[in-house]
Amino acid sequence: VHSMTPIRIRHYTHAERSEAENTTGLTLGRLVSAHAPRFAALELSLDLEVVPCDDPAERNRVTFVTPVDDEHGGFEEREIALEELLGLEVVVAPGANHRSVVYEGHTYDAIPPGILADGLLRVVMSLIGGGSCGGSCEGCQGCGH
Repeated sequence: VHSMTPIRIRHYTHAERSEAENTTGLTLGRLVSAHAPRFAALELSLDLEVVPCDDPAERNRVTFVTPVDDEHGGFEEREIALEELLGLEVVVAPGANHRSVVYEGHTYDAIPPGILADGLLRVVMSLIGGGSCGGSCEGCQGCGH
């Protein structure tokens, strides 16, 4: 019996969400609803976790948490931020109550659906790509996954 590999999407927000936090949260909810059934076929489970946060530099941050093998044959969690995955710049405007991301020269308060989906798909590909190849299947000799 195979167990599902969990992918947790963490959304860091203030208890009283800004419009940007609210919009990003709704987009994440739709993303999870749309993709969860497809990912289940790949033995991946998808969950959204909201993390309370007061710091403007952290508010509206999105991360992906996945299990990775540790050296003892068990698992540990790895949390990687959306901006690390996609090479995005993060800015907090003076007086702003949350962070914004910069993508191709445009600054976004609410994170656009395409950017969130791109991050999620990169996480999934790294999991199902498997092996020690770094997740790239270019010139693949087959890793057994």
